[in-house]
Amino acid sequence: MTVARCKLYLALSLVQTRHLVSARCIVEQQYRLACSAPVLDTRLISMCLGIWAKLKYEYHKRSKERMKERMKEVMRPLQANSASTIYNDVVASCQPSLGNTQMSSRHTASNILPPQSDF
Repeated sequence: MTVARCKLYLALSLVQTRHLVSARCIVEQQYRLACSAPVLDTRLISMCLGIWAKLKYEYHKRSKERMKERMKEVMRPLQANSASTIYNDVVASCQPSLGNTQMSSRHTASNILPPQSDF
């Protein structure tokens, strides 16, 4: 049982250095050993469960980090055209030019509103 505890400390060290697959194998082996032993060592089982909880947390944290990385990759092209740049482009396209103060023919009420019917 002492050797099993040492292996669990090794597994904990592997979790801290992000070698999660190796740590998982060790924890599973030691848990099976602790459960199948003739004398049940509750301390060893508790250690296995605690390290298993730590492993689950690290896997969850890793998946969140990967999701953030994916979002950064998706957002990277959008950052080139930031909201302020898009806003400035829209505002500039809506303003009349300085030389022409009249609205163009495509922006008149007859082009925008539907034709009125006579009743």
